[in-house]
Amino acid sequence: MPRIGTNILSNLLAAAWIGALTLLITPLQIRLLGIEAFGVIGLIAVFQVAMSTLDLGLATAVTRAIARDRDTTALTTTRLAASVGTFYWIASAIVGTIIWLAADWMASAWLSSPTVDAEIIAGSLKLIAAFLALRWPVAFYGAVLAGLQRMDVLNSIKTIAFSLRLGGAILVLLWRPTLEAMLTWFVFSAAVEVLMFAIAAHRMMPTLPWRPAFHPAAIGAVWRFSASMGLIGLMSLLLTQSDRLVIGKLLDLQALGFYSLAYTVAVGGALMQTAINSAMLPAFAQASVEKSWASSRYNKASELMAFGLAPLCALLVFFGHDLLRLWVGLASADGAYAALAFLATGFFLNALVSNAYTVAVGFGRPDIPFK
Repeated sequence: MPRIGTNILSNLLAAAWIGALTLLITPLQIRLLGIEAFGVIGLIAVFQVAMSTLDLGLATAVTRAIARDRDTTALTTTRLAASVGTFYWIASAIVGTIIWLAADWMASAWLSSPTVDAEIIAGSLKLIAAFLALRWPVAFYGAVLAGLQRMDVLNSIKTIAFSLRLGGAILVLLWRPTLEAMLTWFVFSAAVEVLMFAIAAHRMMPTLPWRPAFHPAAIGAVWRFSASMGLIGLMSLLLTQSDRLVIGKLLDLQALGFYSLAYTVAVGGALMQTAINSAMLPAFAQASVEKSWASSRYNKASELMAFGLAPLCALLVFFGHDLLRLWVGLASADGAYAALAFLATGFFLNALVSNAYTVAVGFGRPDIPFK
């Protein structure tokens, strides 16, 4: 039987560490840089989700294929993984270049601030472009490790990389408190992270080639599944990320900063959701072959999700203002609390149905959640 419990525990420990580090570092970032600069940093998450839709569901297809085919020396699985990895690196370079070239336009036509110079915003967006180009292939290598159900390795690297990025950023800010300095460190940490993930994925799956390779037949075998996942990703982007894009356009960077702060807190619940879903996806994929224990595991995962997140959601909705005031101060609490109450409720409702989505994908039926 898959080591689901161990994988969920590993994911939860990593999520707890990432959440605790975020809670510790965020007030320092706001204090050293200001709420407007924090709004610019918040755009990283928007771009990351936007880029994740461009993989057309291929990362999930890799996870599912490896989980179903426990013999990772199989030629079809190896060719699929190699093709998707090549696609990721090429696409990340193209998208990063596009964001880099559009940085000046976005700084002048999209983002506005009475206190942050447009040149600084443009330079920051260029650094974000480099950061994203380096980090996007991490999703592919993470998909390989998830398919192998090596969440221990995946989470160890994730926590090390996250600690390096945020912990090092604070040291950089204490030395030079500028947005450009912190984002430059982000770029360096992203290069270290993708290297660690690449080495781990190739060691865990020795047949995965280092050289670029593309096999159309391997992609063709999963294109229906991948296309459905890609459409779901596009819908998810429109439904979950358009808020910050609209706020950045219609309001100023201060409003975006308050909203990004609320989102940062509310997404803590999503960390638990992701911890459970990411462990269950390869398990459900394997269950689709073995035709065993899927129902009972689904029920237990759903109960864990509901009872685990309900207290956190209630805490953020009813006591969010007090928590924000103690964490980042009264002014930021006043600006972010209303958004936090709505976002926490939304994340909780989304989590309640997330296992249904995961089991549909694991059994190769993404058309169901898409419809």
